[in-house]
Amino acid sequence: MWIRRGVFLLTATAIACAPPASKARPRDYNVLTAEEIATSQTTTAYDAIRNLRPNYLRTRGTHTLDPAAALTVHVFFNGQRYGDIETLKTISAQTIREIRYLGASDATTKYGIGYTYGAIEVFSR
Repeated sequence: MWIRRGVFLLTATAIACAPPASKARPRDYNVLTAEEIATSQTTTAYDAIRNLRPNYLRTRGTHTLDPAAALTVHVFFNGQRYGDIETLKTISAQTIREIRYLGASDATTKYGIGYTYGAIEVFSR
Protein backbone atom coordinates (compact mmCIF):
# COMPACT_ATOMS: atom_id res chain seq x y z
CA MET A 1 0.00 0.00 0.00
CA TRP A 2 2.71 2.46 0.99
CA ILE A 3 4.74 1.61 -2.08
CA ARG A 4 1.79 2.39 -4.35
CA ARG A 5 1.28 5.76 -2.70
CA GLY A 6 4.98 6.54 -2.99
CA VAL A 7 5.05 5.65 -6.68
CA PHE A 8 1.89 7.70 -7.26
CA LEU A 9 3.34 10.74 -5.45
CA LEU A 10 6.62 10.50 -7.36
CA THR A 11 4.78 10.24 -10.67
CA ALA A 12 2.48 13.16 -9.84
CA THR A 13 5.44 15.29 -8.74
CA ALA A 14 7.37 14.51 -11.91
CA ILE A 15 4.41 15.45 -14.10
CA ALA A 16 3.75 18.65 -12.15
CA CYS A 17 7.39 19.74 -12.42
CA ALA A 18 7.72 19.06 -16.15
CA PRO A 19 7.96 22.13 -18.35
CA PRO A 20 4.79 22.97 -20.28
CA ALA A 21 4.54 21.73 -23.83
CA SER A 22 5.32 24.66 -26.10
CA LYS A 23 3.44 25.07 -29.34
CA ALA A 24 5.65 27.94 -30.47
CA ARG A 25 8.02 27.04 -33.24
CA PRO A 26 11.72 27.46 -32.55
CA ARG A 27 13.23 30.79 -33.55
CA ASP A 28 15.17 30.73 -36.81
CA TYR A 29 18.19 33.01 -36.42
CA ASN A 30 18.32 33.52 -40.19
CA VAL A 31 14.85 35.11 -40.26
CA LEU A 32 13.74 38.51 -38.98
CA THR A 33 9.96 38.80 -38.76
CA ALA A 34 7.79 41.89 -39.05
CA GLU A 35 6.99 41.60 -35.34
CA GLU A 36 10.67 41.67 -34.36
CA ILE A 37 11.30 44.62 -36.65
CA ALA A 38 8.29 46.52 -35.25
CA THR A 39 9.47 46.06 -31.66
CA SER A 40 12.94 47.33 -32.57
CA GLN A 41 11.44 50.73 -33.50
CA THR A 42 13.82 51.22 -36.42
CA THR A 43 13.10 53.13 -39.63
CA THR A 44 15.03 51.18 -42.29
CA ALA A 45 15.86 47.57 -43.09
CA TYR A 46 19.53 48.37 -42.52
CA ASP A 47 18.86 49.71 -39.01
CA ALA A 48 16.71 46.70 -38.14
CA ILE A 49 19.44 44.28 -39.21
CA ARG A 50 22.17 46.32 -37.53
CA ASN A 51 20.24 46.29 -34.22
CA LEU A 52 18.79 42.76 -34.28
CA ARG A 53 21.14 40.59 -36.41
CA PRO A 54 24.43 42.46 -36.99
CA ASN A 55 26.13 39.24 -38.17
CA TYR A 56 24.16 39.52 -41.43
CA LEU A 57 26.25 42.60 -42.30
CA ARG A 58 29.69 41.17 -41.55
CA THR A 59 31.96 39.70 -44.16
CA ARG A 60 33.83 36.61 -43.14
CA GLY A 61 37.18 36.97 -44.88
CA THR A 62 38.12 36.23 -48.48
CA HIS A 63 36.30 33.18 -49.84
CA THR A 64 37.24 33.43 -53.48
CA LEU A 65 40.26 33.79 -55.71
CA ASP A 66 38.22 35.75 -58.26
CA PRO A 67 39.28 39.42 -58.01
CA ALA A 68 36.08 40.49 -59.80
CA ALA A 69 33.82 38.93 -57.15
CA ALA A 70 31.92 41.34 -54.92
CA LEU A 71 33.23 41.39 -51.38
CA THR A 72 29.87 41.97 -49.74
CA VAL A 73 26.49 40.42 -49.15
CA HIS A 74 23.98 40.91 -51.98
CA VAL A 75 20.48 42.20 -51.29
CA PHE A 76 17.33 40.85 -52.95
CA PHE A 77 13.98 42.63 -52.61
CA ASN A 78 10.89 40.50 -53.29
CA GLY A 79 13.02 38.00 -55.20
CA GLN A 80 14.77 40.55 -57.45
CA ARG A 81 18.41 41.61 -57.19
CA TYR A 82 18.38 45.01 -55.46
CA GLY A 83 22.02 45.89 -54.77
CA ASP A 84 24.55 45.86 -51.98
CA ILE A 85 24.19 46.41 -48.24
CA GLU A 86 23.77 50.17 -48.64
CA THR A 87 20.48 49.66 -50.51
CA LEU A 88 18.96 48.35 -47.27
CA LYS A 89 18.93 51.98 -46.09
CA THR A 90 16.31 52.80 -48.75
CA ILE A 91 13.79 50.17 -47.58
CA SER A 92 11.31 51.36 -44.94
CA ALA A 93 11.05 49.04 -41.95
CA GLN A 94 7.27 49.52 -41.87
CA THR A 95 6.87 47.83 -45.26
CA ILE A 96 8.83 44.68 -44.38
CA ARG A 97 7.14 41.31 -43.88
CA GLU A 98 10.37 39.33 -43.45
CA ILE A 99 14.13 39.55 -43.81
CA ARG A 100 16.02 36.33 -44.43
CA TYR A 101 19.78 35.74 -44.46
CA LEU A 102 21.11 33.11 -46.86
CA GLY A 103 24.61 31.78 -46.38
CA ALA A 104 26.92 31.36 -49.37
CA SER A 105 25.78 27.83 -50.22
CA ASP A 106 22.06 28.65 -49.92
CA ALA A 107 22.46 31.86 -51.95
CA THR A 108 24.39 30.01 -54.63
CA THR A 109 21.76 27.27 -54.77
CA LYS A 110 18.93 29.78 -55.09
CA TYR A 111 20.49 32.54 -57.25
CA GLY A 112 23.51 30.97 -58.96
CA ILE A 113 27.23 31.58 -58.63
CA GLY A 114 28.80 34.77 -57.33
CA TYR A 115 27.34 34.93 -53.82
CA THR A 116 30.36 33.90 -51.78
CA TYR A 117 29.33 36.22 -48.95
CA GLY A 118 25.69 35.19 -48.99
CA ALA A 119 22.53 37.18 -49.60
CA ILE A 120 19.89 39.07 -47.67
CA GLU A 121 16.34 38.67 -48.88
CA VAL A 122 13.78 41.33 -47.97
CA PHE A 123 10.09 40.63 -48.53
CA SER A 124 7.50 43.39 -48.37
CA ARG A 125 3.97 43.12 -46.99
